Amino acid sequence: MANVDYVRALNNLLQANGAVTLFNWGALGTTGHGHAPVHTIDAIYNGAVIGSGTGSNKNAAKQAAAAQAYAYLRQIYG
Repeated sequence: MANVDYVRALNNLLQANGAVTLFNWGALGTTGHGHAPVHTIDAIYNGAVIGSGTGSNKNAAKQAAAAQAYAYLRQIYG
């Protein structure tokens, strides 16, 4: 799927299944040089990391982590 907002899709899936309180984001930080940073964010569900994303900005990292988390939770919730 092109141009999917996985953060929104993930939130909708969590809300539909009453699981919002089981989910949170974990910002692991930024590495790289000032002109080329690499941000890393984890998607955490019920205490377990179910997605991890990196990107040149925080939004890209969050979208990457959300895509993995969404795929994982779709297997659980359908």
